[in-house]
Amino acid sequence: MSKTARAPRADTEQSILEAAVHLLDKYGSAPITMDAVAKEAGVAKGTLFCHFPCKAALFEAANEHVVDMLGKRLRATADSGLRGEALLNAAVRVLVDHCVRKYDIFSNFTGGVAGKAAQARIKSCIAGNMRAILSILRLCADDGLLRLSEDSLYDSAALFGICRSVVVVHRVSGLPLSSEKVCGQIVKRYLRGTGAS
Repeated sequence: MSKTARAPRADTEQSILEAAVHLLDKYGSAPITMDAVAKEAGVAKGTLFCHFPCKAALFEAANEHVVDMLGKRLRATADSGLRGEALLNAAVRVLVDHCVRKYDIFSNFTGGVAGKAAQARIKSCIAGNMRAILSILRLCADDGLLRLSEDSLYDSAALFGICRSVVVVHRVSGLPLSSEKVCGQIVKRYLRGTGAS
């Protein structure tokens, strides 16, 4: 099969994944049907099933896609040329944006919705994302903005955890989530926690 014959299939699959992610964003995973995904993607239901034989396979792929998109955004942030606090702010904005979305990846991941092979791929992506966060934190440490602990992977997990927790607190309490203000507060608290300020 030629490259031109493969491109439409890849484009269709990408459109389906983006439609599923958009619907996850909007509704969470429970009420989403294959009909809704097909309609959102602008494809026939049969086409959807050619790419993903069942809802579980689609949501495994969508969850992987979301985790992979986060990794790409983090690596682009690390490579952006920003340094110091501007880099840390940009990374926090990426993480908060990711956490604000209604992605229910962790409940799908830990609740057994994803199969073992998908769980392994998602674990690998998550580990890669933690390394991407760490590369950003190392650049910030090189600039003297913060100090990393002996186990710097925990520093990455702590930054992600703060972002996720702040978003959850805002959702539960009904507080408005002004991205710029929230990100600035997260950066200040994170720097305080690393002993940098």
